[in-house]
Formats: sequence, structure tokens, C-alpha cells
Amino acid sequence: MGRNKKYTPQFKAKVALSQIASEYGIHFQQVRAWKKEFLKNMHMVFEKEDQAKELKKALEKAYKKIGQLE
Repeated sequence: MGRNKKYTPQFKAKVALSQIASEYGIHFQQVRAWKKEFLKNMHMVFEKEDQAKELKKALEKAYKKIGQLE
């Protein structure tokens, strides 16, 4: 019987990215750039809620100041 071939994680990622690129007609290097950007910034997904709350508080504070000036 034939042995199961083992692939490295790097090879699997390359195959997956090339399949995505060919499926959507996008150059492989573009998909790699998007992946790199996503991995670099994926923490922001969890920060947005906190940032939105802080922005809302700052906005309410500014509105209060504007109301005091009128």
C-alpha cells in the first residue's frame, strides 16, 4: 500500500491561497498581501467595540460642553 503523503503547513497555506486566488481571478501575490495585512491588524476586530464606546463618551462630553456654551 502507498504511504500517505504529509504536507507542511506552509505548503497547505500556499495551496489554499492559490486556490482562492484562482477562484476569484486575483493574483496570488495580492491575496498574500491581504493575508499579511489581515494577520497584522486582526486584533482590531476586538478593539472596535471599546473604541466605539470611548468615542461615544467623548462625543457626549463634547455635546454637554456645547450645551453649556449656548
